[in-house]
Amino acid sequence: MRRSLQKLFALCSFGLLAATATSGCADNDSQLFIVGVAVPDGECNVTPDEGTAIRLGGLIDVAFASTYTGDLLVGNQLTQRGSREETKTETSRIAIRGAEVQIFTPQQQLINEYTVAATGFVNQAPNGDASYGVASVTLIDSATAGQLAGQLGGDPNARVGVVVEVRVFGDSLGGSEVTSAKLTYPITACYTCTLSCPSEDPNLPPPCSIGNDDAVDCGACRTGDDANPNLCDAAYIAVGRGNN
Repeated sequence: MRRSLQKLFALCSFGLLAATATSGCADNDSQLFIVGVAVPDGECNVTPDEGTAIRLGGLIDVAFASTYTGDLLVGNQLTQRGSREETKTETSRIAIRGAEVQIFTPQQQLINEYTVAATGFVNQAPNGDASYGVASVTLIDSATAGQLAGQLGGDPNARVGVVVEVRVFGDSLGGSEVTSAKLTYPITACYTCTLSCPSEDPNLPPPCSIGNDDAVDCGACRTGDDANPNLCDAAYIAVGRGNN
């Protein structure tokens, strides 16, 4: 009877330890999360807030861009631990160090995977609510963009889709390594599809990142004091006119 009780106690203790370890992993995976790829404002800035607009998918125009960069809105659910009264420093803030990126076909065949450096900082969660920060991450690298350009073959009507899975990782100020759950983000590749030549001047500002998501106004290549040489070169090359 005594041996049975000892065995039962040992099994219960092991179960509690296993449950604690599993819970710790779950908390670690859920305390840092990616909301999505944020939409910059009119001045190309991203405000880290839960109300920030999020893209449902991305667009890379390989006539203009050799990479696709996304501003990831990252949340931290780790609650505040510091205390001014008890002179305890805050250890729940998270410094982002990098991201793990995998790129798949729509049929879930792996195209490429890599780890890339990233920077960002997310404060502790106040009053149980998540706090937010921004990390800029290369979601399509130049090698993958080159493959997509080859598949498009210079056809302005062609489209190639990929699915990106990304996780960000970093360290809390308390020294714990933290990795987020993955974000799945579809991106469409095209050739010259962002080039827009309206009949009237819409007075559109240049895109935040040429060839990523936003239209490129070929009117920016008109002569004058407000001409943009970078946009001019890319636009002329895209329509096959060289640098005239």
